[in-house]
Amino acid sequence: MNLPVKSPESMSGNCSLDKDVVKLLQKGDELCDEENYLGAIEFYDRALQVESDEIIYNNKGVALDALERHEEAIRCYEMALDIEPSYVTAWHNKGNSLSYLGRYKEAIQYYDQAIELDPGYYEPYFDKAFAYINLGERRKAKKCADEGLKYGDEDRHLLMMLKGEVFDELGAHRDALKIYDEILNEDEDNLEVWKRRGDALFNLGIFEAAYETYDMILSIDNKDKEVWNNKGFVLFSIGRYSEAIPCYLKALELDPNFGSAHYNLAYLYHTRGEYEKSLFHYKEASKSDPDNEVLWNNLGNALYNLEKYDECVPYFLKAIEVNPEYAIAWNNIGNSLDKLEKYEDSIEYHKKAIELKPDMDYFHFALGYSLAKTGKEEEGLEEVNISIDLNPKSEKAWFTKATILNIRGMTEDTLDTLEEVIRLNPNYAEAWVMRGDLLEELGKYEESLRSYEEALRSYEKNYENFAKIETLVSKGELLEDLGRFKEALETYQRIVKKDKTYKKGWLKKINMLIETKQYREAVIDANRASEVFDDTKLLVLRGQAYHNMGNDEKAENSFQKAFESNGTEAKIAYARFLSDKGDHEPALLILDEDDWEVRLLKGNIFLESENFNEAKDLFKKLTKEREDSVSAIYGLGVALAELGDKKGAMRAFDACIGISEDFEPAWYKKAVLYMESGNKKKALEYARIVNDMSGGEYPKIVELLKKLESERI
Repeated sequence: MNLPVKSPESMSGNCSLDKDVVKLLQKGDELCDEENYLGAIEFYDRALQVESDEIIYNNKGVALDALERHEEAIRCYEMALDIEPSYVTAWHNKGNSLSYLGRYKEAIQYYDQAIELDPGYYEPYFDKAFAYINLGERRKAKKCADEGLKYGDEDRHLLMMLKGEVFDELGAHRDALKIYDEILNEDEDNLEVWKRRGDALFNLGIFEAAYETYDMILSIDNKDKEVWNNKGFVLFSIGRYSEAIPCYLKALELDPNFGSAHYNLAYLYHTRGEYEKSLFHYKEASKSDPDNEVLWNNLGNALYNLEKYDECVPYFLKAIEVNPEYAIAWNNIGNSLDKLEKYEDSIEYHKKAIELKPDMDYFHFALGYSLAKTGKEEEGLEEVNISIDLNPKSEKAWFTKATILNIRGMTEDTLDTLEEVIRLNPNYAEAWVMRGDLLEELGKYEESLRSYEEALRSYEKNYENFAKIETLVSKGELLEDLGRFKEALETYQRIVKKDKTYKKGWLKKINMLIETKQYREAVIDANRASEVFDDTKLLVLRGQAYHNMGNDEKAENSFQKAFESNGTEAKIAYARFLSDKGDHEPALLILDEDDWEVRLLKGNIFLESENFNEAKDLFKKLTKEREDSVSAIYGLGVALAELGDKKGAMRAFDACIGISEDFEPAWYKKAVLYMESGNKKKALEYARIVNDMSGGEYPKIVELLKKLESERI
């Protein structure tokens, strides 16, 4: 428990002070009451320059405690006690300062001295009880509460309520509840006790009764922000999120700076996957609770879930700054660096997390993944196996093991491991997707499709259970990969309908409208979305839709606005647009970055503008940087073919097929090269392969096939 900051001690009865000193003391007390503690200290110091007095020292100590300058506060209380050794309040306040510093055994000695001097002074009994709670001495804490009730000369109900508070702090909520009920039997209009009763019911998990209690209080006084906040938390705890939100908002209406309500609302949005909304409230909560490492970590997690991996790291670092022993934040930095593909850097953070909490299974498989991505698969598997030993039922650990085995090309072992993942959690959608991909590679198409269907079912099931929008996003993306664009569009429409402020849902839906050639609808939705949020991607998509509609004037306007944001993606989109129009020189001028994707597009524009030598040189550099890039190798092949190097071109197209067997353009180009070389039989063979691959939907190959078959003897 955080001990309350005491009010300044009244100078009642002390008429010996100089009048000017009295005025300075009174001014300091007024500023203290206004929570202007620095200003108060200034007046107390001015008073002490004129006259040393125990009350002035005591009140200066109170102000210093409020500023968390507890060591200085202790010295003030000691000065007060040097002047007046029987000054009960100073003994008590020094005990509180020691408690603030976690020096509970010393604090108890000062509480005892205050009690000895004035056995009827109730507060030291209860503060002493809280000190014993922090020392883990439950019986002594209860005894102190009993003594406070027995010897305190204050209102009996107040003392009983304090005793109930001690019991709540001890986790003895049923005992506390009995005390609150006893008070209410005698004083049924005591709303403060009703609040504590509601809190005790909540802590006991008796949510409906807690809800009814808070509701009853609000029917009498609907201006109590804490009760609104607590009612919201009860509703959140029983899964009634939509009803909890207005309660938190009402609490914030009453006090816009109410940190607890901001945090609870942020956490609710976070739980529902509405991360954009959660960010504002986490940041507001941090203003009143900057030393809460969990809050900073959650803020980082919200950004992580929004895929803003660069932005989330500073918040995880802030959590570590507050608490260097906070292992979860160390691990989360590692996870963020993994997402940024900075695997070497991430390893040290995962290792630090393990050093702090070696028995946390999650940290081991996170480290295992990072090690595997740096080529240390054996070490990675060792870490994952440690994780599985710690928690054999962790489907995430088993899935990470499957991922590493897949990296090593151990297909059968990967499939066996995925079976274990699915056994542990039949709705592990990502495991079904990986299984489908592997079976497809093995040519087991029917089994592969069944796995994908199970993945789609799992995504839907998980959404029903947890109502997280990202689950629907993943389902939509899988449908896209399967070429089921209409169903993907329907999924994204569900997302936008559920949350009109969810940016990713809008972007996915608009992109899918363009994919399904619903360009006018894409423009309409892009305009609707622009009323909700500003985003460069939105401008790019609108530009693409206008361009596909043939309205290049409006398309260029959208691309230019996106280009003004100076992002790489916007530059690429605008350059592609200009290149499609045949404006190759302006397109190349835009692409002034050394980004890999930018240079890849430059190479393709060189091809389109028939600058084949420049294209060849650039694609050669790109293929050296990324030996497995089909796009770069294909571009090189096209350039070589145009320059008459048919053997070099054929090698390039073969390399493309070696990396991706279903890369239709490479098969097509091989067919063309064979035809140009006079080998029509080979040309026809490759043309038929491409036609079968595309299901007859590759226009160029259909045309080539007709020509070749018409020339057959």
